[in-house]
Amino acid sequence: MPPAAPPSCRAARSQAENLAATGRDWPGLAPKALFQGRDLAPANDIRPVFMAVLQDYWSLGRDTLGRIVFPDATGLRPIAGLIRT
Repeated sequence: MPPAAPPSCRAARSQAENLAATGRDWPGLAPKALFQGRDLAPANDIRPVFMAVLQDYWSLGRDTLGRIVFPDATGLRPIAGLIRT
């Protein structure tokens, strides 16, 4: 049995898998795929990124994020491990 990959390799693989998942949602550049006929359509919701920054960098709790900052983001969760210190 081969040895386990070091943590840095596992993290890189995880990031690559996340990027691959994002690529599956790519809307393309065909005229019918453009938002309002001119702009690239959003492929992902950006709120989980902002949630992660506010939670990890400013130490805001999930309750505060859900009730005050993003009250309409029911079911969304911050991206874990986005901010590394």
